[in-house]
Amino acid sequence: MANRTSINNSELFKLAWKLYRTPSYKGAKIPTKLNRLRFANCLKMAWSNARYEALPVSAKIELVQDKINQLKYAPWGISTTDKSRALQSQISQLQSQAA
Repeated sequence: MANRTSINNSELFKLAWKLYRTPSYKGAKIPTKLNRLRFANCLKMAWSNARYEALPVSAKIELVQDKINQLKYAPWGISTTDKSRALQSQISQLQSQAA
């Protein structure tokens, strides 16, 4: 069974509300049902962020390496060099944290 770290639910919901209230989520008048769906998406993003932060550094490096491998299958004409460089720098940052 995997190691479980406790996640502060209060901080999780604060992050979800922060994401929900950012200008990129605000817009024209939206029905209440859609607003609930949007908050649900923000809550999913907050959970995903909390799970990622709880991972050990080695698992984070593996995830970034998987993203780099996925770039190999990008469509023709799509430049992936900038994204690849950014991911490589992210790996080097994670490796420096592990050391």
